[in-house]
Amino acid sequence: MMRDGVGQGHPNLRVIARLVWLWTVLAVAGCGVSPAAVRSQVMNDPPVRKGSIPMPDGERLSFCTVGSGGDTVVVLHGGPGVDMEDAIFDPLARGRTLLYYDQRGGAGYPYAGDNPSDSHLLTLTADRHVQDLEVIRRHFGLRRMTIVGHSWGTGLAALYTHTYPDRVNRLLLVGPMPVRRKPHFEQFVSNLHREPPIGSLDLPGLAEHLEGADSLSHGENVRVEPYWFNASCTSRDGDSRNTQVANETGWRSLGDWDWRPMLSTLEVPTLVVFGTSDNVPAASTEEWVESLPNARLLTFPGVGHFPHYEWPKQFYEAAESFLRGEWPPGARVRYRPRGGS
Repeated sequence: MMRDGVGQGHPNLRVIARLVWLWTVLAVAGCGVSPAAVRSQVMNDPPVRKGSIPMPDGERLSFCTVGSGGDTVVVLHGGPGVDMEDAIFDPLARGRTLLYYDQRGGAGYPYAGDNPSDSHLLTLTADRHVQDLEVIRRHFGLRRMTIVGHSWGTGLAALYTHTYPDRVNRLLLVGPMPVRRKPHFEQFVSNLHREPPIGSLDLPGLAEHLEGADSLSHGENVRVEPYWFNASCTSRDGDSRNTQVANETGWRSLGDWDWRPMLSTLEVPTLVVFGTSDNVPAASTEEWVESLPNARLLTFPGVGHFPHYEWPKQFYEAAESFLRGEWPPGARVRYRPRGGS
């Protein structure tokens, strides 16, 4: 079980949480296309409904639906510890309904305080996130779901599908998280230290502003608002300082994970989309596709962790094909190498 660190010679989880948060902010800002711009360019005032869903423990999770089509696609944002403003896939709402929700304890929730060790945030395990998603499915009366997951949301999608295999139609996994802790997560953390998430960043002083901070308390002042704010689906005043604790807790709950055996049991059609400039190692994404029995990989050269913002035209053409039940052009099968580990 992980406690203070993620491995010999690597920073502790508190540092990793700060790095992941900063990486997400910088990556979105460096794309050159804001989430709000994607929405305004593609959809004219899509029907939006907002509310909250009661959980069995008394917590309420905020949700937002976009579109009014018959099929519902559930979107799982990254993190853990951010919110639904982190992942906007609204162009997929043509003829469908997209269901976004804030995973518990993240940036969409009020600040837990300066001593989070006594807060409910320490219950934010991967298993709890899986059960929350099942409550949401039942709340909306969805017999089976198509799930779009981004980053950490890809892992949550896989864990949910493993737990409830009969309740998922297909998976669209975008910028998947490391499939196993060793060596891919450790390489991912090393990459965060070594280089920026996208090569053409122009945000002077942002990294220095957070350097050495005891917490993410500065985060609200440097969220790069035009790129981070989803006006239609913002749920309630939250605080990005929660990200550090929720991120740390979520990663710790995975232990020394290796999901390849689990993935080999998931038979749903799965499209994995990966940008070759992503800080998550390419070998990890290839192992996702090699392990899944019915998956294909679509690679975008020179694209980072947010292909739906960086290459929106190419991404949404491919995503539409897949959601219609067709493999998009260029999506390829990767076969597990014989004798590979």
